[in-house]
Amino acid sequence: MRDMGSLILVYNWKDSSHFNYVHLSVDSPEKQIVHNGIFHVYGSDRSRISKGIGAGSLPTTAWTKVKMVYDANSGRIVVEVGGQKFPSLDAVDVSLTSGKIGLGSFFETAQFRNLKISPTR
Repeated sequence: MRDMGSLILVYNWKDSSHFNYVHLSVDSPEKQIVHNGIFHVYGSDRSRISKGIGAGSLPTTAWTKVKMVYDANSGRIVVEVGGQKFPSLDAVDVSLTSGKIGLGSFFETAQFRNLKISPTR
């Protein structure tokens, strides 16, 4: 649940200049290019690694189930929101294959519950 329009899921965090993140938003990526997608930060400004098409993935502020599956071997990440797949939430990046994970938002607040992190081997 969130108070405003977006949330982020950080993965493969090495340091503040090297990480990947998923940005879930009420906005479509066509409306706001830096929203609703998968991004890579590697020593410079963020760059989108997913397609910039599709609808916003968080249309309401209600509790929403989010499932993120990341395969470090292939670099593929797929995120489902409310059981739905979005073209802007599917990407491949092999430059970072491990690191810390985190939850949050840029300038907003949110709540998380029933968080489960598990390996799938």
